[in-house]
Amino acid sequence: MSLIDTLIVPLNASFLSLLDYFPLTKRLITSLGEPYLAGHSLEQGLETIVENYHHHRYSTFDILGETSQTPEDAANYIASYQKTIHFCAQNFSYAPHPHQQPVTISLKPSLLCNVDHYGEFLRINPLTPLESQLLTIVHYAQQQNIFVTLDMENHYWTTHSLNTVKSLWLKGYDNLGIVLQSRLYRTAQDITSYIKTMPYPFPKNKLRVRACIGIYRESPAISTNNKKQMKQMLVKHIADLLNSGVYVEIATHDYSIIDQLITTIIDPYEQSGKISPQQYEFQFLRGVHNGKILGQQLLDAGKIVRDYMPIELNHRDALPYMMRRLKANPELILNAFNNLLHSRKLLPTR
Repeated sequence: MSLIDTLIVPLNASFLSLLDYFPLTKRLITSLGEPYLAGHSLEQGLETIVENYHHHRYSTFDILGETSQTPEDAANYIASYQKTIHFCAQNFSYAPHPHQQPVTISLKPSLLCNVDHYGEFLRINPLTPLESQLLTIVHYAQQQNIFVTLDMENHYWTTHSLNTVKSLWLKGYDNLGIVLQSRLYRTAQDITSYIKTMPYPFPKNKLRVRACIGIYRESPAISTNNKKQMKQMLVKHIADLLNSGVYVEIATHDYSIIDQLITTIIDPYEQSGKISPQQYEFQFLRGVHNGKILGQQLLDAGKIVRDYMPIELNHRDALPYMMRRLKANPELILNAFNNLLHSRKLLPTR
């Protein structure tokens, strides 16, 4: 167990829930989260992705709206996404390959839906059903030639999110992607059920799948919290996804995973003609120091690199975003210190 792991073990969710009651701590969390934000308004966020584009890095744009409480809130977020989609379609030049879009859109189901009850059964307000809410955005984005990814939240959303995306895929919306988390035991079966065996009305290479470890600490009955196992499962799932022919978005800041993927899977697959360099990309969260360094090295090596760009539309929208992740994954509070200790050149010269 590392020093960081030893330090964070006592910070359980019960203790962290007390943070909600201390304004000073809220300001601290907001300060810690600031580097992760691309802006405090739609305009600031769009300026940030334009700047990112000028540095040859692509973006996926996410509006933080996990505090959506009413149908009006959800409608306002949908309108903001439509405005973003229109801006991107009007202001970026798109590469010939359909997946190499300078800006894609990411959004969370809890932004689109008002949830009446979390628990064993997820109960969504019938005025904001996920499929029709998502369809409003995806249909508009398809008209503008923009890709959308439905982010994955905790396990209450997993089946509902995957079924919703499958339904839209079956209706022909090939500009929509999903997220799969390696820490969940179900993911291997999900790859089979939702990707390998489903007869969609378009080629499998149109499907986009973001593969990540996942930030949510779940019950041991459905998920592993063992870091080594999460990493091993992520590598295995990425290889499985590449073999299935989909476009894979590799979302990790872990040097060992990226190095293993490149040396044992990606390079051999490309050399044998099994995959092309246009079948995958690497994604990093804005504000993570290692992501900036790794991303630049991957860019220099000719890889596609995309940054996850979250913004807040309303004052303090980002606070629940950071608080929820801190409660689910307390080591985030030490990531800033950890990043400073790993500023070396991360990828070996090949």
